[in-house]
Amino acid sequence: MEGFAEKRVKGEKYTRKILPKPKKKLDTDVINSRFWKQKWSGGNKFQAEHIYNGNYEKFTIDLDIGSCSCRLRELSGLPCRHACAAIFYKELDPSDFISNY
Repeated sequence: MEGFAEKRVKGEKYTRKILPKPKKKLDTDVINSRFWKQKWSGGNKFQAEHIYNGNYEKFTIDLDIGSCSCRLRELSGLPCRHACAAIFYKELDPSDFISNY
């Protein structure tokens, strides 16, 4: 019980928007987003394309509802590298697209 109380006190003092571990993962995805080419589909919908070692990948991103067809956003609450590329295309900040949970 003391451990939970100590973590709660520590969490109440934390003033940043993103915790350290999710921030590190987001920073990695931001760096890797530069390899993805975006095709704008209108509004806040995009298609991300990437060719690596002869493998062609594409994903559909909708920034309005915060989804990507890779489904990593739904699992972690963080924008994936495909979504980060779309966010940068719109000249926005990826930290604004993080789930509150």
